[in-house]
Amino acid sequence: MRGKVVAAIIVISVFGAAHGGLEDFLSMATNLAGSLGTKNSGQIPRGNGCVINWSFQGMLMGLEWRYMGVCTDSCTYETETVFKQSRGGAVEHCLQNLMRKIARHGEL
Repeated sequence: MRGKVVAAIIVISVFGAAHGGLEDFLSMATNLAGSLGTKNSGQIPRGNGCVINWSFQGMLMGLEWRYMGVCTDSCTYETETVFKQSRGGAVEHCLQNLMRKIARHGEL
C-alpha cells in the first residue's frame, strides 16, 4: 500500500510539473501526503516545565520519498533535523540526537 501511495504522489508531481508550475504541484503533493498521514507532530514533557516538540513530514527529495524529523527543546532552544526513509526513524533519530545535545547543557 505504501508503495502505491508513493507512486501516486510521484505521478501527480511529474504530471503537474509537466503541465504547470513545479512548485505548485510539489506543494500539492506534499499537502496530499499530509492528508494520507505522512505528517504529524506532538510534545514530550521532560520535566521542569520543559517540553520537546517533535514533528515529521513526508516529502519528495529528487525521486525518493523521505521523512524529515524536526525536534526542538523549549528550554535549551536546541533543534535537530534529520531525513530518513521512515516516519518512525525520522522521529527516533531526531529525538536521540536532540537528547545528546540537551545532555551537553547538563539539563537531563
